[in-house]
Amino acid sequence: MLFERTGLSKDKEKVLKKNGSGSGMRTEDVFCNPYVLDFLGIPEKACYVESDLEQAIINHLHSFLHEMGRGFCFEARQKRITFDNTHYRIDLVFYHRVLKCHVLIDLRVGAFFSC
Repeated sequence: MLFERTGLSKDKEKVLKKNGSGSGMRTEDVFCNPYVLDFLGIPEKACYVESDLEQAIINHLHSFLHEMGRGFCFEARQKRITFDNTHYRIDLVFYHRVLKCHVLIDLRVGAFFSC
């Protein structure tokens, strides 16, 4: 899908530089896969609000699950979790039937947190 992502990107050099290094797959590539969310119909703008993206995904949940791949089941929205005595709200929670694990999607415009 590199050809398609490059064609749709506004910064083609950055996409090619990131994916054309030939260094193999990195951990970030596995956990931060780019998804094509054109079906959401969100108007193109420079800055997005997380809640607008989350609401658009919920409104088009069938198409979003199709984009994610096989085996995903929607489980929860705004699920509260506690990590190191700090409470967080995960935007979308899915269960993967084949892998038998939960997939947590936290929509962030900025940085998540550093380990």
